[in-house]
Amino acid sequence: MKVQPSLFGDQLTRFFFFTTNEHGNWDLWFNRIRIGFWPSGNYRDGFPDANKAKWGGEIMNLRTGTGRRHTSTQMGSGHFSGEGRGRAAYIKNMGIFNEDDELYYDPDEMDTLVTNPMCYDLSMLEDSHNGHYMTLGGPGYNQRCP
Repeated sequence: MKVQPSLFGDQLTRFFFFTTNEHGNWDLWFNRIRIGFWPSGNYRDGFPDANKAKWGGEIMNLRTGTGRRHTSTQMGSGHFSGEGRGRAAYIKNMGIFNEDDELYYDPDEMDTLVTNPMCYDLSMLEDSHNGHYMTLGGPGYNQRCP
């Protein structure tokens, strides 16, 4: 997964990716540094294969304070998906790729779930340049999101 520099306000491109190591664990890497792993021993069958891939965003909403209002935590850049790429967060070229970075599976149907569309939303799109992609985000608490 590639994270654009503008998200952090600098010129560094950041990459997160998963690999399977010699012990069968799934490693999580950030800018070529292993920062964590999921031990295969914690799972009954290890990691023989996967049957689902997920993309998206998530925030935590505890509804704290006197008015018990929704959190003001932004998702993505804080802009709704309809504002498009350049404003809203996006994930492009969604698919499953092999170790040679070749598209292995191009999803043609995806389920979507938006739990509070007045606070956050997403749009599923496809074109020849970006493949399957989504724009997503939102400001959290706002006039339409109590």
